[in-house]
Amino acid sequence: MYSSIPSSFFVDLNGNQNCLIVVGESADAEDIIEASRLAAAIGESYSRKSEIPIVEEVDLTYEDVKAGSCIVVTPEELPTLWYFDDFGVYGNGNERFDLWETHEEIQLYIEDIPEYDPFLRVYRGNGWLDFSTIYRIDNVRSPPYLSVYSYVEAATGQYVTDLQFRQIVNYSIIDPYFVYYGYLPKVKIFREVYTVVYIDSGLLITGEPHLEYVYVYEDEPFTAGDYTITLKDVDVDHNKCYLQVSGSGVRDEFWMVLDPLHGFSSNLQEMSADGYVSFDFDQDGVTDHIEKTVTGDSELDVWGH
Repeated sequence: MYSSIPSSFFVDLNGNQNCLIVVGESADAEDIIEASRLAAAIGESYSRKSEIPIVEEVDLTYEDVKAGSCIVVTPEELPTLWYFDDFGVYGNGNERFDLWETHEEIQLYIEDIPEYDPFLRVYRGNGWLDFSTIYRIDNVRSPPYLSVYSYVEAATGQYVTDLQFRQIVNYSIIDPYFVYYGYLPKVKIFREVYTVVYIDSGLLITGEPHLEYVYVYEDEPFTAGDYTITLKDVDVDHNKCYLQVSGSGVRDEFWMVLDPLHGFSSNLQEMSADGYVSFDFDQDGVTDHIEKTVTGDSELDVWGH
């Protein structure tokens, strides 16, 4: 049945995926395993091969290597391997490879895989050396980050007691200093150099961070990457602006307070319990000032730090 299905059902003429494997919510582990096998079979059947030309051949000789050894080939032993020895941010700039610098290496594992001897009832090596090779990029750096937080007025449309009732949103950005001066770490993958934006034990994100100070004018959209920012309105009296942000599945509108240290002007929005508040400034027992405050609805205001 599989051979009777045209290849275009699985992959289009450009070699891109043209089908979707769906596993129902009531599927068990075996169904998921079979779906994975099917996906692997499709990918293997319609994978494309390309030959990479050999740039240079280099011979290395190791003698008296024992079973169970791991030979690590670095730019010290093989000068054709790359390493980054930059101006001192992620290297020491001495024009010589150091182990702590970002580099590519080849690890060669030599083993004598044990086999079970039914007569002696023990495992012992079969006398044949087995080789396994790992290509590895070592010491990939992560750029420095700054912790950024924003205050967002909680629960739009609900009553709040005062302006301090806000939710805090935390996230990290690359230190602008390192972006501005180009001090970001790099990595080379198959002769292509990439700038590292983020890395952890299981994820590598590359890109080209851009830092620029711009003026945003009313109804003149500004594009930043995949996002478009439009200034819709400006409240000069209360030092805030109304922004619209859209792109990459996001569309949102909100007021941005332009003075994060002081927030609203005092007369913008009175947020406390209904009633009268009396003030006796000189504490002589005589009321000097009476003020009525009104509970208002919370707006979606954002303070940026």
